[in-house]
Amino acid sequence: MNAENIRTFTIDLPQDEVQAAIRRKLKNHPPPAGFRAPEFMPFSYIIRTFGEEFLSDILRELLNKKVNDRIASEKWDVAHTLITGKWSRNDRPLRYIYDITLELYADFVVRGLDSLQIRLPERTLVDDSHVDAALEVLRRGQSQWKAVDRPSCAGDRVTINFHSMLSDGSPFPGGTGENVGIELGAGGMLPEFESNLTGVVAGQKLDFSVVFPLDYGTSFLRDKIAFFSVSVLSVSEFEPITDDDLVKKCEAQSMAHLREKTFIHLQSQHDEQDKRDIESDLLRQLAMANVVTLPTSLVTQQVQALQIETAMQRGVHPAELQDDTGILEQAQYRVHLSVITRTLIRQEKIEILPERDLTEQVVEWLFSRAARNSETGKFLEDYAMWLRRRHPHHHHSRAAPLAARITDVFLHVHYRNQGATVTTATVRGTTPTQRRDNTPLDLTDVARIDIFDDIGDGNGPQQIGSLTNVAQTFEFTTSVLQAGVTHSFDVVVTDVQGHPSAISNIASVFVPATLAAPQAVSDLSVTLNPDPGTAGESPAPAPSPAPAPTPTPTGISGGGA
Repeated sequence: MNAENIRTFTIDLPQDEVQAAIRRKLKNHPPPAGFRAPEFMPFSYIIRTFGEEFLSDILRELLNKKVNDRIASEKWDVAHTLITGKWSRNDRPLRYIYDITLELYADFVVRGLDSLQIRLPERTLVDDSHVDAALEVLRRGQSQWKAVDRPSCAGDRVTINFHSMLSDGSPFPGGTGENVGIELGAGGMLPEFESNLTGVVAGQKLDFSVVFPLDYGTSFLRDKIAFFSVSVLSVSEFEPITDDDLVKKCEAQSMAHLREKTFIHLQSQHDEQDKRDIESDLLRQLAMANVVTLPTSLVTQQVQALQIETAMQRGVHPAELQDDTGILEQAQYRVHLSVITRTLIRQEKIEILPERDLTEQVVEWLFSRAARNSETGKFLEDYAMWLRRRHPHHHHSRAAPLAARITDVFLHVHYRNQGATVTTATVRGTTPTQRRDNTPLDLTDVARIDIFDDIGDGNGPQQIGSLTNVAQTFEFTTSVLQAGVTHSFDVVVTDVQGHPSAISNIASVFVPATLAAPQAVSDLSVTLNPDPGTAGESPAPAPSPAPAPTPTPTGISGGGA
C-alpha cells in the first residue's frame, strides 16, 4: 500500500457503552421471567440468553457508526477498510478495542477531456465468403455423425476414454476424460495428441506420450511430458445435413432467406464490435492521460476475481495463475478505469441513473465530449456516414433500389438552458411498388409497414410505429426521442405472407445534446429531405441552432435516404 494514502486509528468501545446499546435494542423486547424489563437484565445473562451473534451485531452497529463519523469528519475518500478487533479481557469493565486501517483514493483531477477524439474504426463489410463460412459452421452443428467401421482420418470424430500422468507419476487437471469426442484436424487438441488418434479403429487401446509446448496455456505444464492411456470407443464420419433440412431447422423460408438472415446477423456482430472498439478507445485515451496511484487493496481483489474467472475458463486451479502477469495488468487497468470514472462523475457532476449501467452512461458522456472536441462539420459528416454504413439493414439498400423510401424526416427539438429534448419526430415516405426480386408489389399485397429508429446504443433498431392501413404514402409520428445522438430511421414493409418484402434506405439526423453558445430557451426544427437519386451516399447534415438572442425555428434540408 502507498503510505501517503493510508490512515490508521483505534476505536475503543467501553462495556458501559455496549451495554447501553444492548438495552436500547431490547427495550421493546418481551421481558424474560423474573425481570421487569430486558434492560434490567445483567450483561452476562443477556449474552447467555441471546448469544454471541447478538453481541456481534451490536458491536458492528456501534463500530460502523464511529468509523463512518470519523471518515465524514476528516472528509476521507475511502477505497478499502480493514478492521482488526480484540477484547481487552484484563480490563474491568471489559473493553472492545479495534484497529482501523483505511486505504484512500488518490486525490487528482481528471485530465485529457479536451483532447478526447472519436476514432472511427475501419468497418468490416460482410461478404458472401463470410456467409459461406458461417453457414458451414451452422451446417456442421446441425448435422449428424455416423459411426464407421474403418480407420480414422482427418475430419472424422474419434470418441475416447483416457487417463494420463506426468513423467514423475503425478496426475494433472484435465488429464482424464470419458466419452470425449475429438474432431481430427479441428485444432481442439494438441497436434501431437491428434496425430496419435489418426488411423485408429473402434475398440483399439493405445499408449503414447505428449510434450506440452512452451507456450501452452497452463504455465506449470509447459515443456512437461505426459503419458496417455487411451481407449477408442468409436470412429464417426460427418454426414452433412441437406439444405432443405437446414432451412427448416433454422426456421427460414428458403436458402436465400437463410443467407439473408445470416448476413444481417454477422454484420450486426461486426457493427456491435465496432461500437465497442470506439468506446474502448475513448476509455483508453482517458486512462493514458491520467497516471493515478491505484488502491492496492482494490487491485488485489480484482486479481483474485480474474484468477477465479480465468481458472474456470481454462479448467485449472486459480493457484496455477498466481504468476500470470497478464492477469495483473488486466486487473490494474480495470481498477485504473474505475478510479478515473468515479472521479470524473464527481468532477463533471455527471447525472447517473441507477437503473442503467454506469460505464455505459460515462461512455455516452465521453462520446458527447469528444464530439465537441472534433472539427464539428467534418466529424458529424464522417460519423453520420459511418453510422449509416454500419446499420444492419444497409445491404437491403443495394438489393432493393425500388424499395420503400423515406422522403422526409422532421424533428422538433426544444432547448432549455442549453440541454436538448427531442419532443416529436415525424417520418414520411412512399410505399414500394416492387419487391426485392423486382416482381410487382401491389398495395393489397402489403400487410404492414413498420418504422424503426436506431441510435447506435448496441440495442439495434427499435420499432417506434406500425401502420396496417397501407396507402401509397405513409406517415409516422413518435414522441420523446433522445438527444445527443444520431437517429437512423428505417422502414420495413411486410407482405401478406409475413415476408419482409422491402426495407428502405436509411435517413440519419444528428441532434446535439447542447447548444454551442449559451441560450436560455430555443426551439430547433430539423427537416431531412432524402434525395432518392443519391440514397445511401450523402451524409445527413448537422442541425445548426438558431442564433441568440432571438430563438426561432431553423429548417435544414440535406441529402440521404
